[in-house]
Amino acid sequence: MKRILFVLPSLSAANGVASFLMNYLAAMNEPSLSFSVLAGDGQPSRFREEILERLSIPYDYIPTVERVGVRGFCRELSRFFDTHEGFSAVYNNAENWSPFLIPLARRHGIESFVLHAHATKASEKPLKSIRNRILSLASFPFVTHRVACSYAAGRAFYGRRDFRVIPNAVDPARFLFDESIRKSKREELGISENTSLYGFVGRFSRQKNPFFFLSLAEALSDEDAKILMVGDGEEKPRLLRETHIRGLTEKIIFLPPQSDVAALYCAMDALLLPSHFEGLPVVA
Repeated sequence: MKRILFVLPSLSAANGVASFLMNYLAAMNEPSLSFSVLAGDGQPSRFREEILERLSIPYDYIPTVERVGVRGFCRELSRFFDTHEGFSAVYNNAENWSPFLIPLARRHGIESFVLHAHATKASEKPLKSIRNRILSLASFPFVTHRVACSYAAGRAFYGRRDFRVIPNAVDPARFLFDESIRKSKREELGISENTSLYGFVGRFSRQKNPFFFLSLAEALSDEDAKILMVGDGEEKPRLLRETHIRGLTEKIIFLPPQSDVAALYCAMDALLLPSHFEGLPVVA
């Protein structure tokens, strides 16, 4: 049996890469393969952990570079590989980890290394984008398999190098519209049937452009409409503060990350994605 180690930046509820991975792992049925997950330790979601436990997939966390520095990060990675033997391949979804991850994986006898591009930019912040781009380029000669969530993401990340597109995927049956669910969820949220409900699901970060919804709420001030924002992230405190300052608390409903967004989609009239950049958003 071949053991595959999936590496990703976070198992947080708002992380789209984690959603991508959960969907694929839940659908895989290949007796010749077994899987493990290694993720950054920022804000892990209990419902993500429960999915992995239900699938009998072991998972571990590692402190991020931002928290322990490059030396500490490499030390933690080395400790992980010292205590977890027998991997046949590493499937990396945290592109800027590659220069640290690949040498340690190769030192432990792992020869197959997959790199997955998930967005059309390396970061939402210019300096971080340059840093991540340099780190990724340094690892390209040692990557054995290049994949991307879309053609646009692959071309932006790999340039003229060959790559394979592995689209983000969900089980569509889970998201079929249900009128009874719409009614019960709207009652739970206190939304009347005549109210237009616009929704956002995702990470509250600059990339996702959440402050767009403040302008939208102001534009809808005279209409029977509300905005439902589901998620978490570094911009949430400022977003909540601005919502209060602008007097929009009656227009915008905030919910923490949810394990069943399908019911919320039924309640919405439209899902809005005003992102500055994306790869192939799992939310869509």
